[in-house]
Amino acid sequence: MAAGLVAMVVLGLSIGHGHHHDGGRHRAGTVVLPSWGLDDDGEPWVPVAELQREAVLAEISLLEGRRPGLGGPISLLVMGLLVGVTGIGFGLGGAVDTAITGVLSWALWVGGGVLVAGVVLFIVGLVVLGRVMEHRARIDWRLDRLEERLATLDETTTVLAPSGGGQLLTVARF
Repeated sequence: MAAGLVAMVVLGLSIGHGHHHDGGRHRAGTVVLPSWGLDDDGEPWVPVAELQREAVLAEISLLEGRRPGLGGPISLLVMGLLVGVTGIGFGLGGAVDTAITGVLSWALWVGGGVLVAGVVLFIVGLVVLGRVMEHRARIDWRLDRLEERLATLDETTTVLAPSGGGQLLTVARF
């Protein structure tokens, strides 16, 4: 059961969140959580259809700046792994020393403590990684909607035909 909970944390899934449809459009393998319809303050996003080109570009820029990095969680995972391996090394050395001398070695105690610290760092890294991945997925979901809106706005142009049957003139093309 613990492995299942850790897997859910890594995948960024929460207990109680079901499958949520996004207007009938889904990309394969994407689970849209209800919280994705909210911004960072918990307020509903402004509907994309109401945004003009400048607002879409401003929100894209803002969201790209708010997308959390993966460096912190990955660093925690790596540090937890390295500290844990170091703890295993000390523990093995202490176990060998204890077996040879018959006296409980200090390295065995240090190895156990360092191993526990490594496991804690690794678990914290998994939890943080899961939360960051969920936050990134929510931002990426919103960015996809904004880019679709931008493409729709870019396709629309205003064309004027001069009187006299001359050449068509494009007034606005973004």
